[in-house]
Amino acid sequence: MLSPARTPVLRYGGAALAVLLATLIRLGSDPLFGGQYPLSTFFAALVFSSWYGGFGPSLLALALSSLAIPYFILPPYGSFALESNEAEVRFGAFLIAGLVITVMGGTIRASRRRLERAAEVDHERQRQLEREVIERRGAETALRVEKERLRVTLASIGDAVIVTDAEGRATFLNQVAEALTGWSACEASGQPLEAVFRVVNQETGTPVESPALRALREETTVALAAHTILVARDGNTRPIDDSAAPIRDESGQIVGVVLVFRDVTERRRAEEARSHLAAIVESSDDAIIGTTLDGTITSWNLGAERIYGYSADALLGKSAALLIPADRLGEFLAALNRIQEGGNPDDFESKRRRNDGTLIDVSVKISPIRNGLETVVGASTVERDITRKKRIELDLQESEERFSRFMQHVPGLAWIKDLEGRYLYANEAALKAFQTPRSTLYGKVDEDVFPPETAALYRKNDRKALAAERGIQVVETLMQDDGIVHHSLVSKFPVWGQNGKVTLIGGIAIDITERMRMEESLRESDLRKDEFLATLAHELRNPLAPIRNALHLMKPPNRDDIDAERERAMAERQVTHLARLVDDLMDISRINRGKIELRKEVVELATILGRAAEAVKSSLEERGHTLCVSLADGDGSIHLEADPTRLEQVFGNLLNNAIKYTQPGGRITLVVEHDSKQKQVVVRVRDTGIGIEPDMLPRIFGMFVQAGHHTGHSHGGLGIGLSLVKTLVELHGGTIQATSQGPGTGSEFVIHLPILPGVPASSGPRNGLANPPRPNPDAGTEARPKRQRILVVDDNLDAANSLARLLRRLHNQEVNVAHDGPSALEAAELFRPELVLLDIGMPGMDGYEVARALRERPASATIRIIALTGWGQESDRQRSKEAGFDHHLVKPVDPDLLSDILRNSEVTSTARP
Repeated sequence: MLSPARTPVLRYGGAALAVLLATLIRLGSDPLFGGQYPLSTFFAALVFSSWYGGFGPSLLALALSSLAIPYFILPPYGSFALESNEAEVRFGAFLIAGLVITVMGGTIRASRRRLERAAEVDHERQRQLEREVIERRGAETALRVEKERLRVTLASIGDAVIVTDAEGRATFLNQVAEALTGWSACEASGQPLEAVFRVVNQETGTPVESPALRALREETTVALAAHTILVARDGNTRPIDDSAAPIRDESGQIVGVVLVFRDVTERRRAEEARSHLAAIVESSDDAIIGTTLDGTITSWNLGAERIYGYSADALLGKSAALLIPADRLGEFLAALNRIQEGGNPDDFESKRRRNDGTLIDVSVKISPIRNGLETVVGASTVERDITRKKRIELDLQESEERFSRFMQHVPGLAWIKDLEGRYLYANEAALKAFQTPRSTLYGKVDEDVFPPETAALYRKNDRKALAAERGIQVVETLMQDDGIVHHSLVSKFPVWGQNGKVTLIGGIAIDITERMRMEESLRESDLRKDEFLATLAHELRNPLAPIRNALHLMKPPNRDDIDAERERAMAERQVTHLARLVDDLMDISRINRGKIELRKEVVELATILGRAAEAVKSSLEERGHTLCVSLADGDGSIHLEADPTRLEQVFGNLLNNAIKYTQPGGRITLVVEHDSKQKQVVVRVRDTGIGIEPDMLPRIFGMFVQAGHHTGHSHGGLGIGLSLVKTLVELHGGTIQATSQGPGTGSEFVIHLPILPGVPASSGPRNGLANPPRPNPDAGTEARPKRQRILVVDDNLDAANSLARLLRRLHNQEVNVAHDGPSALEAAELFRPELVLLDIGMPGMDGYEVARALRERPASATIRIIALTGWGQESDRQRSKEAGFDHHLVKPVDPDLLSDILRNSEVTSTARP
């Protein structure tokens, strides 16, 4: 019998309650689902009413649902009228599906009742068994028909539907579900739902529990979480949303679950596009403002907030006229009218007022906003703050005006080209020189204005300037129409734009013809000055030679006449000093012209310092000074790559300086320190002399500077010695410094020179004996030079005769004298000399001609010829070498050096006195 609990009141009441619950549940889940799945709960109510109450209650549930859905669920709410065709279609589909469910549910329940009745009366009437069986079979047939109807109904739904049994195994898939999952209904039947319906999280890719299985477990309707991806059988993925509800039988037992889902790919794309567009709008530096067609603000991005200082809450719903000055409002309204008429207004520049009242310049672009039906419903305004740009443009305009005024006042020609070589600007001087009017020149290239040779030169220099990046300066020499050669100093330079790239190339040309003439005149004057100095040195050296020879001849063989020897020695020192001044003067001249050369070799520092100290020995004795020498390496292990003659000159000058500027009886110290870390040697020359004033220290190495001169001290000299020392030290890769605590405190000169560690000193100079050891005149046991035939040739009678007497008396040589070139050649023919001491600067036939003539004669081709002259420049030495001289000695020659020359056949041709 029918369960007494299921009275008509309960069945119809349950149907009404199910519709009420479906309405409340759908309304309660509205924040979660919004407009999605609006009728899903009412399907569940119909299924429940049909299962629980049968056809009548199910029909009641359908009627109540048809009232609740338009009034509470579908817009417009609170009315039984439907808003759109889509809603009407959806509601009609619901009625049809509901009616099918009602009919099928009633039929199924009626069949069950018949079966129950048949079972109930089976024991009473056996005779009716066959009839009951027939009726039951009829009911089953009807049930199959109803199931087919339900399958057809589910298959016709636009969403994908999967039905499972109570164990979660798939029993039904409609065509949409087959297409989305890749499983056919036949293949999926009996498969676990998680195999057919595989879903993962969109962000992490981790599996997500199926809502159908949750619905089975929790016995309630379950929706799928957002950002869920369905993985089809073939691996394809697509975003979906879904919901699942349990299916119950008449007893309320869950017999399965129905899963409804749909592909939301296009909707997700639309949402992402809207989100991306919103992010672009919010992140833009420009103000992006949405308005209605009457100018009411409907949207306001962060860029607008930054530019104008208003928050969105402050301006939404208000007129955009709040931002626009009164005199500019017409521009904005005209643009809105243009949009309303279906057009697109042109971009324009305008003014806007910030929150603080300040006016700014903006560029404005206004575009229409259309709805889905392409109807213009508003305007989108993009405004960019161009205040800084306008200020830059104004500054640029002013700069261009200043540039134009400047270019007009350039003392010469000035022009600007683009990178294609087209003239963009030229000042009046350039237009006059180019003989081209401004209107004709602009836009033309060099080939259009100048002859081919000139145009090619200008193009070449343009390329050089661009390659150099910082520009170039060249001197162009051209023959003008007046037939006079003109020289121009042309500066060509690239012009950089704000983008950091070269955009233009400029040029300035200044006529330097007169300046070059003056420079040429100065060069000629400088050459004449050098020639004058060389002549002066020659003329000074010539009289020094016989004086020195005479003084040497006056040297007594013994020291009995002390006073005479003292006076003779004093005169000899003064001659040596005068010769040194002449040499220094010529060295400075060579340095200024870049003519000085170093003849470097590996030398021993101790030897160089010893020679320098020996050279100043007599001066030390005269002044009563004490010289203390402290060598870091007494074994001579400090070696330098240096010119030994020049280095001895450096230390000799410093010691002479210390001697001159130290009061008699003073102390001079020579200290050598070995700095192995820096691979250099430090030489210090200290004295206890007059010191150097602080303001003099920065200038002490200048030309013609003399310390103590202005204080009344007079120590002689030309003031060029320290300048020469500094130059020679730097040519050796070293440095020199001067220190002093002030007047009366003495001075110290510190020299740093690079060393050659571990290199043995050579036994002698590479090119001969540059500085042979001085012989001791008191050493009577020293061997005299071998006797030779020597021819002395000099137009200075005193110099020639005194040298001849010196050679005869002190060196026991056989000497003949000639005073001009022809007589020298005649004497050489008759005398057959082994050595010729030959002056160069003789009148008529000079020494070069005599030397060449001697070399051309077989009889004199192998004799040694030594230049003994007042000409001591490098060019003079080179000429003497080319003329056939073996050596070149500068007057006055040290007699001791001359003795060494006679004794040593390997003397260098560059020896200095």
